[in-house]
Parts: sequence; structure tokens; C-alpha cells
Amino acid sequence: MGALDGKITNGIEYRPCMVHIPEQRELRRKANEDFPREIVIAPAQDIKAIFHTWNTFTGKGIVEYEDGTIHEVEPTQIRFVDNAMSEYAFPEMEEM
Repeated sequence: MGALDGKITNGIEYRPCMVHIPEQRELRRKANEDFPREIVIAPAQDIKAIFHTWNTFTGKGIVEYEDGTIHEVEPTQIRFVDNAMSEYAFPEMEEM
């Protein structure tokens, strides 16, 4: 979209966020064991990302990691870090 000052802008504001990737576990059984054991194959991690949008079909968030890759993640894995809630007024809370 073009603005009156001649600069090209898009109307989308991306939000910075942290994406929590839970640890990945796998069941493995050694040859001499009767039952498989659950082992951690990748530890949990938090990854810096930019939130783009919600997928209307799956309800998941579309985020872009620092390396430029795009991923679809569960809403519960996203934590926004821009404190956008501070821009909203809640008059009913001011009365307390």
C-alpha cells in the first residue's frame, strides 16, 4: 500500500514472541530389556520468533523463527513479548 509521503508500507504489524518447544521423548527398548523406556531425544527450548497470523483451518499460529523458517505451532506454545495489553484500557479495573 502506498502512503501520501511516497513510502511503501504494509498494514500488518508483526508481533515478537517466544515459542516454547517441549522436550521430545521416544520409547526405546534395548535388546536385553523386556520393556521399552522413554528417553529424551531433544530438550525443551524457547525460540525467538515473529508472529504472523492464525491458521483459520487448524487454529494454530504461523510464526517465523530467526533463521527465516516458517512454522505452525499450537497457541499454548506462543508467548507474546511486546506487552501489547498495556495499550488497552480496562475502565472496570480502574474502579477497584
